[in-house]
Amino acid sequence: MKLFTSASLSAAAVAAMILVTGAASPADAAGVRFQCSDQLARQDVSATAKFERIGTRRKFSVEVEAALNSSFRAGDVLRVRVDDANGIPRLVGQIRLVRVQRDLVGDLNFDTVPQADARPFPANFPRSVGAGTEVQVGAQLSCALQRR
Repeated sequence: MKLFTSASLSAAAVAAMILVTGAASPADAAGVRFQCSDQLARQDVSATAKFERIGTRRKFSVEVEAALNSSFRAGDVLRVRVDDANGIPRLVGQIRLVRVQRDLVGDLNFDTVPQADARPFPANFPRSVGAGTEVQVGAQLSCALQRR
């Protein structure tokens, strides 16, 4: 019969806490980042999506920038979709383009920690976001997240 020492019980308790909080490895505790971007050919239009996980904290952002002479206009609303584990796009939010100097810009930000410039994640946001997850911005822009 093996006796457990207080040191081995402490190690077991720490391991259990790591599993419960989702930080299963030092890399997960340090954080993982995924990013992708897309540009429209012959237009000065781009979108960048980022997803970050640091321990139990999650952050997601999409930024769009378009030249005034592009096919986009101030006030345009771009729907943002993120594929779930089955590859089915889920509508998670939208971006309204506004004119800032000589460009049109817009962004969408989610964070599990309350921030002035970010909203809480919507209930339908996919749980398993990672490398290969497709992010669609409007009808013309899309990219697959890659680990950074």
